[in-house]
Amino acid sequence: MNLFEILLFNTILLAFPYILYLFYIYSNETITENEKTSFFYLAIVSSCFLILRFSNQAGSSLLFLLLNIPIFLGYLQHKAKITFIFSLFLWIIDCYLFDVSLIIGIDYILFYLLSRLRDKYELPDDNFLFLFCLIVIISFIYVIILYPNHGLDILLQMVIFLTILTIIYSMFIKCEEIMSTHVANKKLRQNEQIQLSLFKITHEIKNPIAVCKAYLDMMDPNNLEQVQKYVPIINNEIERLLLLLQDFLLVNKSNLQYDIMDVNLLLEDVIDNVSGVLDTKQINLHLESDQDEILINGDYNRLMQVMVNLVKNSVEASSRDIKISSDIKNNYVEIIVSDDGSGIAQNILKRIREPFYTTKANGTGLGVSLSYEIIQAHEGKIEYQSELGIGTSVKVLLPVYNL
Repeated sequence: MNLFEILLFNTILLAFPYILYLFYIYSNETITENEKTSFFYLAIVSSCFLILRFSNQAGSSLLFLLLNIPIFLGYLQHKAKITFIFSLFLWIIDCYLFDVSLIIGIDYILFYLLSRLRDKYELPDDNFLFLFCLIVIISFIYVIILYPNHGLDILLQMVIFLTILTIIYSMFIKCEEIMSTHVANKKLRQNEQIQLSLFKITHEIKNPIAVCKAYLDMMDPNNLEQVQKYVPIINNEIERLLLLLQDFLLVNKSNLQYDIMDVNLLLEDVIDNVSGVLDTKQINLHLESDQDEILINGDYNRLMQVMVNLVKNSVEASSRDIKISSDIKNNYVEIIVSDDGSGIAQNILKRIREPFYTTKANGTGLGVSLSYEIIQAHEGKIEYQSELGIGTSVKVLLPVYNL
C-alpha cells in the first residue's frame, strides 16, 4: 500500500464503528444513557478489533499508535474512567513490545489529566484536540532523540497518526452535528404536528358550540315543545364535541369508526343540526335525492363534520339558497353542496387545501384541509368548482356499499 491507501484504509477501519454508533443512538429515541455508554464501549472494542485484524500493512509501531485514537474519542465523549482503564491495558501490551513504554505511560496519564481539566474548565473540543496532539508531538520528538537513526520513519508515523486522528475527529464532530440537526428537525416536525392538531381542535369545536349556542338563544325554557326538540340536538352536538376532543388527544389523524349508514339520513341530520343557524341567517336549504336509500361504509360523526363544514362555508359566503343533492354514479355516492354566494377566486381555489391558508379574518384555514383528510380516509374525493359572483359547488364522492 502507498501512503494514501494506508491513510484511507485505516481511517475507514477506525471510523466505521463510531459512525454506526452515532447513527444508532440518534435514530433510537428510547435509548437510555446506560445503553448509549454500552454501545460506545462496543464501538471502541470494534474499532480496535478491526485495526488489529485487517491493518496488516501499517507496521507494528504504527498499528499500536492507531489504537490510541479510540482513547482520544473516549475522552472526547467524557468517558474518562473507562478510557483510562483501557489505556492502561494498552500500556501493559506496549511494555512487551517497545522500549519506550515509560514515555507512553506518561502520555496516558497526561491524556487522563487533560480530560479532567477539559471537563472542569469546559474546554472546547478543538482546544482539547490541539492539546492532545501537542502531547503526542512532544512524545514523538523524545522518541526521535532516542532513536535518531529511525527519525524519518518515526516522523512519517507521527504524520500518519495525526492525520488520521484529525480526519476521524472531524468526521465524528460533523456526524454528531448532522445527527443532532436531524433529531432537532424531527422534534420540530412533531411539534408542528402537535400545533396543527391544536389548531384543528380549535377549528372543529367551533361548529358544535355555535350550533348549541344558536339553539340555546332560540329556545324558550318555558316552551316544552322547543325544549323537547332542541335539547336532543344540543346533546348530540355535545357528544360529537367530546368525541372530537378524545380523538384529537391522539395528536394524529382522527380514528374512524366505520359502520353501514344511509347517506340521505346523514344529510337530513345535517340539516336538522344547522337549521337553527339557517333560520337566524334567513337562508333556504334544499335536499334533493333520486335514491330512496344510499348505503356507504363510513364514520357518521366524521362525515357529519365534513358536511357541516361545507354548509357553514356556504353560509359564510353570504348565500341565500343552499342545495344539497345525492345520487349514485359509477359505484360512487355523489353528494353536491351548491350555493349562490360570493364564490371563490381561482387563485384562492388552487390553495384551498393548504393547512392554515385562509382569507377569513378569524379563520384558521383548517376546515377544508381536515375535510379532505376525512374523505380521503373513506377512499373518496372532494372537488371544488366556483365562480366569483355566481356561487360555489362542492362535490363529495364516496364509495357505495354493495350488499
